[in-house]
Amino acid sequence: MVMNRLSDYLSMTKPRAMGAVLVTAAAGYLVAVGGAWEPLVLLDLLLGAGFAGGGSIVLNQFIERRHDLRMKRTRGRPLPAGRVTPAEALVYGIALAVLGTAWLALRVNLLTAMLGALSVVTYVLVYTPLKRISPLNTAVGAVPGALPPMMGWTAATGSLDAEAWVLFAILFIWQFPHFLAISWLHREDYARAGYAMWSGRDADGSLVARKMVTQSALLMVVSLLPVSLSMAGHGYGTGAMLLGAGLFLLTVLFRWRPTARSASWVLKGSIVHIALLMGLLVLDSVS
Repeated sequence: MVMNRLSDYLSMTKPRAMGAVLVTAAAGYLVAVGGAWEPLVLLDLLLGAGFAGGGSIVLNQFIERRHDLRMKRTRGRPLPAGRVTPAEALVYGIALAVLGTAWLALRVNLLTAMLGALSVVTYVLVYTPLKRISPLNTAVGAVPGALPPMMGWTAATGSLDAEAWVLFAILFIWQFPHFLAISWLHREDYARAGYAMWSGRDADGSLVARKMVTQSALLMVVSLLPVSLSMAGHGYGTGAMLLGAGLFLLTVLFRWRPTARSASWVLKGSIVHIALLMGLLVLDSVS
């Protein structure tokens, strides 16, 4: 019984999504410090970012619990399934968000804590309600999603340099083909729950496809900014071009044939793309 409760509380933080947050935060930190990294600073960054991000996700589920009940992919979550009460989720989410922000302020630095707080506020109070109003929610939701690598940079430097904004830009634009693919795959579920998504206004997939292709092309350009700012060398640049071209081709394939299979390829390809891109950037910075 206790283990089941703990499992429910853990699942509410979406460990896989939090894994992406932590990996990109760590990448931002490691790129900033090169080879001179401090294990305790990195650990404090990951703990603070993890708590704050987990709190955001829990509070999002608290707000959307009735809508999640309408969706096949979310109705089994602890809140809509009734295994966790709304009051418990609210206290849990607030506690995690406050703990994470305070941890960053006390153990890392104030600037990183402010970015963590901004991530919580934009995700919970702006992105979450906007999902039922406008498909622009994807752009707004990309802001907190792009802050972790910037937090990693500020944890190392204590300043918002141009390089931090480049990391933000890469993650911001990357999220469009990624989440557009998700919204297409689950468009019926989103419509059933009353969420305003581009896929819900796109019977043949042409609108989603155009946005995917445009954003993946832009991502190729933005991914080369680290080279122009001397954050990375030509080895990274070559890898970034190849990875970007691969993702671009997958979006073109979806444009040619918008099916669940081609959308799934874009989704999986985007995950491989960002993992390898961040890995290349880190390897280049420490070499």
